[in-house]
Amino acid sequence: MIFRLREELANGHDETTATRKVLASAGNATLFVASAVAAGYGVLLFSFGFYIHIWMAILIAVAMLVRTMTSGFICRP
Repeated sequence: MIFRLREELANGHDETTATRKVLASAGNATLFVASAVAAGYGVLLFSFGFYIHIWMAILIAVAMLVRTMTSGFICRP
């Protein structure tokens, strides 16, 4: 997202317009990838008896989802 923001700013857009364009393009990809990673690690929740895997699944899935949701609020003008 930072690369796309720099790219839009280099094209001469102001910060508000550049941020909106970045969230419209790279924001969707970020949401999809983070959701896929969270779902992939979420499968580890079914590792009955392996508590470290269960905790890792919870922590990584929550971290990816929180990061994705907050990046939209941080980058939003």
